[in-house]
Amino acid sequence: MDIDQMKNEMKKVKAPKMNSSNNGDSHGEFESLIARLKAAEAKEQKSLRQGQILFRYAMVFMGFLFILALFLPPNNWHPTKSIHLGVLLAAYLNFNFALRKRLARLTRVDYTQPLKAFLEDACSRYVFMTARDYAAMFIGLPILGVSGGIYVHDVLRPRYVDTNQTPLVMALYCLFYLCVCVLGFYFTRENWKRDKAPLLHEILKMRQSLADESV
Repeated sequence: MDIDQMKNEMKKVKAPKMNSSNNGDSHGEFESLIARLKAAEAKEQKSLRQGQILFRYAMVFMGFLFILALFLPPNNWHPTKSIHLGVLLAAYLNFNFALRKRLARLTRVDYTQPLKAFLEDACSRYVFMTARDYAAMFIGLPILGVSGGIYVHDVLRPRYVDTNQTPLVMALYCLFYLCVCVLGFYFTRENWKRDKAPLLHEILKMRQSLADESV
């Protein structure tokens, strides 16, 4: 995006005229932000494509296990296995769909749209989690946890643990699963703070600057 095009984009935002020095500074800051966003999103697209490959293999493998569990001989089959594998397969399908959706959104980013609209769209891409993400987390994680707990109780516990130790086993499972969820959330947020929070800060700063200039 050259300087002349940037000037045209800036003119689409209704703001008072700025002196030449401030106008040049604004163009320079926007060009710098655009360059960093392009680099970050190109890197994320590469990572998402690699993740898609892994999730597809995992999804196929989980689907194979699910079908195999359905056709096991009666003496080797337990309904809990099918339920647990079915929940895991649904989770992998959901993850793969989310990756595809995120990748599609990144490939459709228009870096030439008007500045105000671009910043609004970029802000929505760089927030940590949306309300929909939180809803999916608070619905999906308990389902996975309960499914895993039933599998531990019905399939694994009878093989390796005495019946009188069942409360301890289930308590340890719940503690383990809760730790996995908390650590997963923590490291996900830390990665966001490292990679995306600084860019979001710059986006919000530029949006505020435009709002101040239009007053």
